[in-house]
Amino acid sequence: MSLKLPDLLPYKRIAAFDAVPELVGVFCYFLKDYDDSDGMSVVIKREGGVVHYKFGTLGGELIDPADTKHSQHKDLETLAIYGSMMASVMQLIHLDQAQFYWARQNEKLVLVDMLVALNKLAGPGMLRELFGKIVPCQEFIKTDFAPEQTYSETIILKPSAFKMMVRGDDAVPIYARLKNETK
Repeated sequence: MSLKLPDLLPYKRIAAFDAVPELVGVFCYFLKDYDDSDGMSVVIKREGGVVHYKFGTLGGELIDPADTKHSQHKDLETLAIYGSMMASVMQLIHLDQAQFYWARQNEKLVLVDMLVALNKLAGPGMLRELFGKIVPCQEFIKTDFAPEQTYSETIILKPSAFKMMVRGDDAVPIYARLKNETK
């Protein structure tokens, strides 16, 4: 019997701040902006002492590690090294499976999210606490209540307690990009 790895789930695009009124006044992580259209995702599954990986794009497209012509192939080796270290942490916290999302921030891949169950992402604080010493994580600015309108730079806001919202037929995380309109 062969192991069936879960499908790669696409990373939900981050909404504009004005499209997420639920975020105003919520205690949030203020994070440096990152490119949520350019990055990778990795499913890591531990089973029977063996670690299995599945690599893909943020859009959920599977990347075959043997395909050296794929535009993101150069990042696979780095993510495989990070993945082995992350699998050790997963073992310590008794997490058998997770999907990790990596986005570009200042031209390098940084860990931005961890899907631990369907529609359940780990918060930025947990990511930083568990993996921040072994892999690059999204840049943290501060925690504070979400502002009503502007901020001095373009940032990503994520609630300190993970929350979902329903938009149409889709459940999405309550994340938002607050753009600095003066730039």
